[in-house]
Amino acid sequence: MDPRKVELSGRVSFGTLDAGSKSERGAVTLTTQDGTTYELRKEGAPAFGDQSLDPLVGGDVTVSGIAIGNLLMVRDWRKLD
Repeated sequence: MDPRKVELSGRVSFGTLDAGSKSERGAVTLTTQDGTTYELRKEGAPAFGDQSLDPLVGGDVTVSGIAIGNLLMVRDWRKLD
């Protein structure tokens, strides 16, 4: 999986990823119109414990950053009306 620059829009939610595995965790996610779900992580923030994206949950946003598989390292975002 090669990293690629992206700008994506969708609905932000909080959910469980990798349910039932040793990697099970809660995470902020972005689901795009085509149904693709990305785990959101703020670029430069720790993998666990960062709550800076939590205020986006429940809203529609456009985010830009680096996608590696279904992980999106967020550089910038803006809320949509």
